[in-house]
Amino acid sequence: MQRCDALIAANVLATAPPIDSTRPASWMASQNLTFNVTGMPAMSVPTGLASDGLPMSITVAGRPFDEAMVLRIGRTIEVVTEWDKIPLPEVAAPRTKLSVNI
Repeated sequence: MQRCDALIAANVLATAPPIDSTRPASWMASQNLTFNVTGMPAMSVPTGLASDGLPMSITVAGRPFDEAMVLRIGRTIEVVTEWDKIPLPEVAAPRTKLSVNI
């Protein structure tokens, strides 16, 4: 990281499974793990929707103690991709029985 300000990489290599999927969550290992272990600041930034309509994101990682750079790059990506203007698909919540014992 001596010759660059940040690294940008895919965050997760696929979109999320359906909410009722039985697939274990381990298949969705985030690419952020490496940065978490090394102490480098990193964040996931939404970038748009995949062909299946689910959100995709990238990871922005910076030099140790340079959180400000990571946040500036992340915000720039949000502005350039106009993520906040993308209409998200409506997802029906699963019907579950909720019980509360008081």
